[in-house]
This record gives sequence, C-alpha cells and structure tokens, in this order.
Amino acid sequence: MKKYDVEIRNNFTIRASTGQSGRNEFNRAATERFYWANKGDVVEIADDEYLFNIATYLPEVKDEYILNYVYPIDQAWYTYQNDLNKDTYRQEKYVFSENCYFRICLKRVDDSTIELSNQALSEMVNFYSQGEPARIKKPQLWEKEIRTICQKIGVQREANDILLLLLTDTHATLNGTWSDTSANIKELCALIRPEAIVHLGDITDGVVSRELTYEYVRGILAELRQNGLPVHVVLGNHDANYFAGNPDVLTVQEQVELYQDKVLKSPSERDKPYYYTDFNDVRCIFLHAYDNAEKHRYGFDRGQIEWLDETLQSVPSGYRALIFSHDAPLTQLDVWADKIRHEEEILAVLTKHHECILAFIHGHTHADLLYEKAPVPIISIGCAKCEAMQDHKPDNSITPERRLNTYTQELFDLLLIKPHLQKLLFFRFGAGNDRCIDKSKNR
Repeated sequence: MKKYDVEIRNNFTIRASTGQSGRNEFNRAATERFYWANKGDVVEIADDEYLFNIATYLPEVKDEYILNYVYPIDQAWYTYQNDLNKDTYRQEKYVFSENCYFRICLKRVDDSTIELSNQALSEMVNFYSQGEPARIKKPQLWEKEIRTICQKIGVQREANDILLLLLTDTHATLNGTWSDTSANIKELCALIRPEAIVHLGDITDGVVSRELTYEYVRGILAELRQNGLPVHVVLGNHDANYFAGNPDVLTVQEQVELYQDKVLKSPSERDKPYYYTDFNDVRCIFLHAYDNAEKHRYGFDRGQIEWLDETLQSVPSGYRALIFSHDAPLTQLDVWADKIRHEEEILAVLTKHHECILAFIHGHTHADLLYEKAPVPIISIGCAKCEAMQDHKPDNSITPERRLNTYTQELFDLLLIKPHLQKLLFFRFGAGNDRCIDKSKNR
C-alpha cells in the first residue's frame, strides 16, 4: 500500500451525532475533506500525546436531498454510519472493514487545547491505501436525449441565430450529479457548438471553507472552459459562501475575481459584478442581484441600474437585448425575499427600453416559469441540481419530477435566439419541457 497525505485543520471537529463538521472547537482537530478507503486500508497516528477517531460514510443519497430544501453542511451527499463517539478514540491503528469514505478527528490525550499548526497535525497522521478506484462510468442514460435535442436544434438553427447553453443552480456537491452534467455539456458542445455557456449562479452550496469553495469552483469552471467556449457566470446568492452560518463569506470583489476572472470585459467593467457582451445582433447583459452586506440582500444597487439604463440606451440600431440575472426583478417572483432592493427603479428601466429587450432570464427559484405581466417577459429556469422540492415556489411555476440515474436527473437548456424574429426557443435537456417565447406577438 502507498502512503497518502490527509489535511487536518485545527479548531475543527466532526460531530458524533451527525457526522457533520463543526468549527471553533479548540481541543479538537479534524479533516474537512472526505477521503476514500478500501477494505484493508490503514490509518495510524505517530504522536503518543494524541488520540484519533474515524467517521465513515457510504456513497448513498438520501431521498431528502432530492425532495426537500436540504443543503448538507459539508456539501456532500454521503450517508454517515454513526460510528464516531467518545469511546472510539484510539492510538492503535485503524483498519477499514469495508470500502467507504471517511474523515478523521484528533484530540490530545489530556483533552487540552491543541496548539499545533495544521501542517504539524497533518504530518502526524499516516494513511496507507491501495488507492481510490477508477470512476465507474455510468450507463449512457442520455444518449437518446442528446440525439433528440441535437436534431431539434438542427432543424431550427439558421445562419444568424445565436445558440447558448444555459444552466443555473448546479449546487455542486460531493457524490452529487455535477460530473454527469459536465459530461453531457461536453458532448453537446462538441456536437452543436453553441456560441457560449451561461451559468446563472449558485455553482455550489456555499457552506464549506473558503479554501474548499475556491478549489471546487475553479475545478467546475475549468471543466466548462475545456469546451473551448466563452463561459459567462452570473453571481448567485450561494456564491457569496455565506449559507448556513458559514463564516468564510466572500466579498463581492472576491466573487468577481473567483467566478468572472477569465471573462472578457471592458476596462470600466473589469472590477464590476455586472457587464455585457455582444453576440452578433444580440447584447447579452449579465446583472448582479445579491449582496450579503445589504439589509435587503436580493436586488440591484442604483449604480448598476444607472449602468443598465446607459447600456440599453447604447444598444445599436437593429440589435436586441437579453438580460441574465440570478434573481428576478420582482419581489413576487422570489419567495425567499421580503423585498427586491430598488425594484421600482429597475422596472422603470425595463419599461423604458422594453421594445429592444427580448426577455429577462433568471434562476434562483429552482422552477420553470414564464411571467408575462411585466414590461418584458420574465423567464425562470429550473435548477441543474437534481432537486424536486415542490414548496417555496412562485405561483404558477413548474417543478419537474426528478430522479437519479434517469434522464430527469439533468435539467438545463439550449437557448436558440432568433433576434430578428424576436423569438427565443428553449430546448430542454432532461426534466421539463421546451418553451418558445415570441415577443413579436406582443408588439
């Protein structure tokens, strides 16, 4: 067997009752990461002043993660085996009796405060393993779905159309569905070559440490960029890394640097969380709809609204505009917000420029909805995460049934824009239905 490194964090623990992590425990240290162990792998400790404990987890997904509003505190869809308690601390080696994921918790023999650095704590733990097995490729559940959507787009796509791959609310978790989503996006991009990929926010749950969030987000964005297309990311509320009392909250500027660092922006927008880009005759505008530092966290600041007015005012003659945001511009379309900040002001701008705006497209609600009582069509997209929670949704919205290991596990859109016809064709991949928005009928 080969020795593998594990990372131990001081003042960090694993709760025996839940298997979840906890912070500010000065007489404990633990791994935040989950590690894979094969039957027969071994953990040892090399300091006789310390004891260690093992919590194990199976890669089984609880129904509650799919059917309810649940964000596990460690951003992992594993099932804890309830095998960590105060009587299982040890100094003798631990031999795994089955294949599983695990985490390690340390304490001093006298239970006093731990003052060693993370590096020193990590170096005293030895993990000997046969290595993690190669990922087993799932059956090609989506071959028919891929073939069907490519055929539909092939029939409708014309020379001046713009095709975007559009997804939102991936809420990527360990043992979740992101790897399948990424693989399907890769295959579709190779077959139909959209102009860009647009992610409408909430890439992860935003509940783990700053270090892990940076690692997870950079990995996900790297996968999307490997398709050789521009990737545009709208900042979502979970992208602030604030959820469930997480103390490692990211500032707006830190989010811009993490999520939008490779986006081509004009110099005046380089440090802003909002910007625009033109695709042929369509100006795509990406807004910022959440600020954790504000009293009313959801909404749009006045500087951004003034910028939106100027950006729409400068749309070239014959162009159309398409607005992307994580949240809707109306309070009634967000059941989680008691008020959308500066709602009246942004509605005034949408009203002023309604003739050139094809639609306002957003995520956040984890549901599909076309709202037509505003100055422009407001369209929400269901979540890419495999979730089918039916409550906490706007009136008249639709939440498709979702099941793991079926085609309904997936949910994202290929958006075909026909600017001169003022048409938007949403081709749904996975759960849900295709949609056609024909703004020309409302002229």
